[in-house]
Amino acid sequence: MREGMAYSPLRPRGGTAQLDTAHRFGALAAAGLATMLVLAVLASTASSWRGGAPAPRLGRLVAAFDTGVPLDAPAPAAAAPAAAAAAGPGRFMTNAAIVKKFKWEPPNRTLQAAAHLAFPGGDGWQDIAFAEGTGGSWTLQAVVNWVDQELLNGPDPFAEDGPGSVPLPYTAPKSQGGKFPTPRDQLEPGQWVAYSRRQVCFIVAKSFVGAKTTGYENGLERFMFKHVGGVPTNCMPASGDFGRAWWTLLASCAADPGLAAGGQGPVLVAAKALDEPKMSEVRDYADSTPLSGAGLRTCSYDDGTDAAAGLGGGLGHVPAEGCRQPSSTGPGADFMTGGLQGQATQDISANFLGGYVYGNTCNLGGGQDERLMIYYPEVSALTFFLSEAGPDGIYGPPQLRQPAWILGARRMRSGIDGTCFFENTFQVDPHVPLTSDLIDVRLADASLKMSGSNPFLAFMSENQGFLGWPEPADALRRARTNKEPKQRDVDPASTMSFEKQVRAWYRAVALPSYDKDVQPVLKVLGCGGA
Repeated sequence: MREGMAYSPLRPRGGTAQLDTAHRFGALAAAGLATMLVLAVLASTASSWRGGAPAPRLGRLVAAFDTGVPLDAPAPAAAAPAAAAAAGPGRFMTNAAIVKKFKWEPPNRTLQAAAHLAFPGGDGWQDIAFAEGTGGSWTLQAVVNWVDQELLNGPDPFAEDGPGSVPLPYTAPKSQGGKFPTPRDQLEPGQWVAYSRRQVCFIVAKSFVGAKTTGYENGLERFMFKHVGGVPTNCMPASGDFGRAWWTLLASCAADPGLAAGGQGPVLVAAKALDEPKMSEVRDYADSTPLSGAGLRTCSYDDGTDAAAGLGGGLGHVPAEGCRQPSSTGPGADFMTGGLQGQATQDISANFLGGYVYGNTCNLGGGQDERLMIYYPEVSALTFFLSEAGPDGIYGPPQLRQPAWILGARRMRSGIDGTCFFENTFQVDPHVPLTSDLIDVRLADASLKMSGSNPFLAFMSENQGFLGWPEPADALRRARTNKEPKQRDVDPASTMSFEKQVRAWYRAVALPSYDKDVQPVLKVLGCGGA
């Protein structure tokens, strides 16, 4: 969906068909066009397909798009900015030419009060002992004490950037040529920013106590305490599932051996893609790349078919650790749960990461992108903190725009799969990796550690809203069985034609879409740390 549109609830439980490209970033990039083509073929021919993906008529597009995209394909039109700012291992880094530092304002609530918002009287808190953590079983009070004593009143994780302040990239222009008073977010196309795990936890904790950033109306603090629908008696994210998810993140920080004694821990990176290429460029890339090199694999998940049989067509199967059927009591393994080392979570987002949650919800709900913000609290923290779009009612929402990678983030809770049938279990995952998945990466001139288990990619389907709004019930039923004629839009003049979906996918996954300093990181993550 595009900015300003509402969202519709996710449909009830149904099976999903999954395409996997050997779960390597390199394979993802090489398979850019190929995957989109096979999606079309499968959606047109496989009766078991229930993913709702567009199913275009093929025709001349087969000739134009029967191949993937090579890793060394020419970069999209714009050139990536040169790296300009860097710091020591585990610290803030960015390639933006200008960095601005913003002072933290005094808090307006205590940590106890913030914890009580999410867990009134402790209700709903689950004491958790992380398999790779220290400190035994963490109670809510123990987490509050650690955040107070070790995080907020311990060594300042931003001391090298100016005590009492937080740095941000600051070159993004005001939106639409100055029509609106703020940028969409702080990253221009091709820019990236890195924070340490401790710094991300610090930002979340500061936001919990209401410490704003003077001169920068960051979206995280605004989102945390924004009442749903603007009605003060309604809930706000800090008191709902979002708040509970961020407290889970803080619990993992408290238990993390890498954060002991003021340690910064591994790094997280938010990287924005360059501007989209011309369609003629995408067609040229397709003409020289063989589909056979894409490494496509399939997973039929909870759709009533024989998963072992696959979807046919000469495609391979996703290994069992990444494709396992659900039981009567919990999810199995599919594209949402993961299971393969280095497997990327691919969020088909709105134009901004996280979907339409700002001012609309405080709990689990919406579609894939809305749900993932709760299961990946590091992603939601960076998504909102890296934008000050506003003021509310004039421009927004304050969320990072797509396409973008969030590297080094982890899924903190279990219970989610492509059907979302078991999501209400919402259990903290005691096996959240703290140290076991750390790999060595080189970003600009720094050698760093990064969590490599679950890279997170968000990009928007270019045909969001193609049925109109509100969505006609009959058209929606046809679309869910891939029988809606609008799903076969291949008119090059149409903004929602299939080729635009191909370009969106290519732009999001191709290595040349990202700054040269980020590309080696993506390659290492795609190789599972090898």
